[in-house]
Amino acid sequence: MFRNLVRTVVALAAATTVAFAPGVAQADPSTAAAAPSAARYAPPVATPRLVDVRLGRHRTYDRVVFDFRGGVPDVESRYVRVVREDESGRRVFVPGRFFLLLRFEPARARNFPRGVQYVNSLDEVRGFRLVGDSEGVVHVAVGLRHRADVRIFELSNRIVLDIPHDRYL
Repeated sequence: MFRNLVRTVVALAAATTVAFAPGVAQADPSTAAAAPSAARYAPPVATPRLVDVRLGRHRTYDRVVFDFRGGVPDVESRYVRVVREDESGRRVFVPGRFFLLLRFEPARARNFPRGVQYVNSLDEVRGFRLVGDSEGVVHVAVGLRHRADVRIFELSNRIVLDIPHDRYL
């Protein structure tokens, strides 16, 4: 402790000697740029980006996994009768009889395909489609064979949907 105190006093004495030495130009403190403080600096917050959608069939349910980079957004879901694009409001095709609309916020889906993605190997999920990506909100419609109570949860950098098969409803 005493050694640290001595080092501090010596360092302050050296700095004072240099600062007030004759012939050394002094900077005007009013024109000097303030150094950014580490306590006040906040790095920019990245908006989570949808990078992939993966599908899986299990014995009693189908699973849809939305992979995000840069964090995980909040998600809301609701059933809709008709699927419409966000920007134009025009009706778009999604295979299935029932449509689950997912709203991810804040999120973006740049460079993500907007066309219909058909699914033939699952019991409940018939297809999905990106229907909107604007102002930090992404909408994805999932077409289902039956209306079901969907389980939605977060797992690492993913949002997971589990849709039970109709015989297990």
